[in-house]
Amino acid sequence: MNLSLNNESLLKDMGIYPNTLTTDYPVQELDRYIGIVNWLTLYKVKFGSSVFERIKNYKEVIHLLCQLQEWEKIQIVLCRYFPINSNISLPLYEYFLFNELSGELLTITQEILSSLKETKHDLTFAKLLKARAMSRISNQIDEARLLLEELFNNSLVGTEIHIQSLAYLGIRQVNSGLYQEGIENLKSALVKADELESESTLKIKELKTDILENLAFYEMNIGNFQEAIKLYSNVIKLREDLGLFHKIIGSLTHQGIISRKIGKYDEARLFLEIAKNRAIEIESESQLVWISHHLAYVLLNQGNLDMSEELCKSSIKGYQKFDNQWGLSDCYEQMGLIYLAQKEFSKAEEYFRLSLNIRETIGNRHGSASSTLDLALTFWNMLDFPKAIFYILKGFYFYYKLGILTPIRFYRMLKLAFVWTLGNRKWTM
Repeated sequence: MNLSLNNESLLKDMGIYPNTLTTDYPVQELDRYIGIVNWLTLYKVKFGSSVFERIKNYKEVIHLLCQLQEWEKIQIVLCRYFPINSNISLPLYEYFLFNELSGELLTITQEILSSLKETKHDLTFAKLLKARAMSRISNQIDEARLLLEELFNNSLVGTEIHIQSLAYLGIRQVNSGLYQEGIENLKSALVKADELESESTLKIKELKTDILENLAFYEMNIGNFQEAIKLYSNVIKLREDLGLFHKIIGSLTHQGIISRKIGKYDEARLFLEIAKNRAIEIESESQLVWISHHLAYVLLNQGNLDMSEELCKSSIKGYQKFDNQWGLSDCYEQMGLIYLAQKEFSKAEEYFRLSLNIRETIGNRHGSASSTLDLALTFWNMLDFPKAIFYILKGFYFYYKLGILTPIRFYRMLKLAFVWTLGNRKWTM
């Protein structure tokens, strides 16, 4: 049988030998093992195939292994490295997450947990993957938080799973706007990771960069831009040293976002263009959508409304393709600002409400506060002052509840109000 080198190695790692299947396995299991071999040796990926089609055979193999209740072999497949370009490869489970296939990974982990629940296997790894997948899906965020809390509380202190579950819980909380709880958990996870010292694995070192990146995200959101830039620069250096080049794009993009926020638009475009080129190198369509969305903000700030609107609409289509409700709500807010700049107030209100509705549904507290203030600006421009004052007070209250109504943010909110009522209608937070 003509096997590809990688999948021949994978079969060998699982202890499956095509030439001796009939003698190695009982009759009732033989069809499934033949299926595993066929999926790994006969499945061909056509040129131009989607990301999912490239790994469909591995998903099918895991499905068959679930029926056989072969947890050790399932782990071997999940941890099998898969290339995203000629220089970078990721474990299969990370490949799912990197390529916005969280729903597929969730389906796989649910099948694993369901198929093996009556066995004596330790399924903690599968539960962690399930939580990570759920945390990327808008309507699964609360369940992800509960599962991560369960994993943290039930794991031994100082173990990798203990540290990972706490870190991912903190990341989920920070991204949802639960800043105080999230930052406390991230800092605690960072201390626990540092305590491993020489025993620290590559996974824990990578996790530390994730923690630092989310600490930077928090500093950016409370207006401590210099500290955020310092942290993002540190993350980039650490990830370069670890060879995690595919994970540099996020920090580069956020450096561009900060440059835009402080009015350095040429510098912002430079960071975003570098990030865009990196995303093209690894063929990450989802990250290209995200970067285009932020390039649209730079163009809006520079007064190029037509090009900004074009990029924003393109990003909306991209987010819809990936069913990214988080990004979609951000783009709807951006469209509202574009229409507000064009003095099309009814359209602006429509998009701000779309953004607010999604953000409330997915639990994006920070985004909900932002959309509330957007509505205040819209009603002020429409001379509906009672509604404007209502939404202003509501928005300030939301920011206060988030714990990020710092003097810097308060000043920037006042500046935003002035620009969009009396100014040139193009500066954004």
